[in-house]
Amino acid sequence: MPSLSSRRLLAVMAAVAVLLTPFLSRPLLADGGTPDQLYSEISAAFGRVSVVQGEGGNVTGVVRLLNQALALVEEGASVQGSDAAQAQTYYQQAEDVVRSVNAQLPSVEQQGLASSRSQLAWLAATMIVLALAGALVFRFGGRAFWALWVRTHHDWVVRKA
Repeated sequence: MPSLSSRRLLAVMAAVAVLLTPFLSRPLLADGGTPDQLYSEISAAFGRVSVVQGEGGNVTGVVRLLNQALALVEEGASVQGSDAAQAQTYYQQAEDVVRSVNAQLPSVEQQGLASSRSQLAWLAATMIVLALAGALVFRFGGRAFWALWVRTHHDWVVRKA
């Protein structure tokens, strides 16, 4: 498990990469591009989604969008021979979906990190409460048990057998 400082470094690097993406991005399907380029971009996005999921992010929505992008690319590939303009439209829609997913991933990752921190805080609080309860039972348990026993059995009489 990476240390907290390396997690922060990864988060900063991811944030810088996301902020620089609009300036460094290129069209996925430049002139003469192929659906294979889209497949590789979708595959890379799935890889980033896997990292975000590892950080605790809820990636259900972005996975659904990436599956939609895959379906659009497959639809474009199926009509490529008969209607190249329609295929290009499908490819452009898929490209837009991939860009949308790439734009959503940083916020999903931040939500996942916040959720992980919250779960860790609840776990720590639960462990502290359990430890305190154990210490109290250890310290006062015997005395409390016998006091309750005497209260509930005060009217018992011991007879000779």
